[in-house]
Amino acid sequence: MASVAIERTESSVPWWLILLQGIASLILGILLLTSPALTVVVLVQFLGAYWLVTGVFEIVAIFVNPRNWFWKLIGGVLAVIAGLVVLQHPLWSAILVPLTLVWVLGILALGSGLVMLIVGIRDRSWGVIIVGVLNILLGIFLLGNPILGIITLKWLVAGVAIIGGVSAIGASFYARAHPGTL
Repeated sequence: MASVAIERTESSVPWWLILLQGIASLILGILLLTSPALTVVVLVQFLGAYWLVTGVFEIVAIFVNPRNWFWKLIGGVLAVIAGLVVLQHPLWSAILVPLTLVWVLGILALGSGLVMLIVGIRDRSWGVIIVGVLNILLGIFLLGNPILGIITLKWLVAGVAIIGGVSAIGASFYARAHPGTL
């Protein structure tokens, strides 16, 4: 029986980049709690850009790895459309009709959840199935209760950003003290 030596390699992400990500996430969470209206307007623009770029990358990924090309195409097109809608109407999406953002998030969560569920079932991947089901439940919640979704989403994103920021800051100092462990 042949044995394979496993070498520990250094993390490809520098510790200070993890620190910057943590600080940015912490600031975002605090801003969502202290100045939600302005933060949401800016966040909506970033979210629209993120969806647009993610959708384009998802479509380009078809040419790199054609496996599941149909689902990648659907997910990519939905993300591009969502990104364009939000970028073209950021104030409309964030201030005049805040329900739009919740509806877009709900539709995106529902659509991506269905795609993940189908792929997870086909590949027998429990992790993908669980994330798919959670996305579907989030989509149903946001579409079924848009007003409650707006209120909950702000607190949820702020909480996740603060907890994630503090965790990333701690992880960055750990990575600095123990190179190659993350």
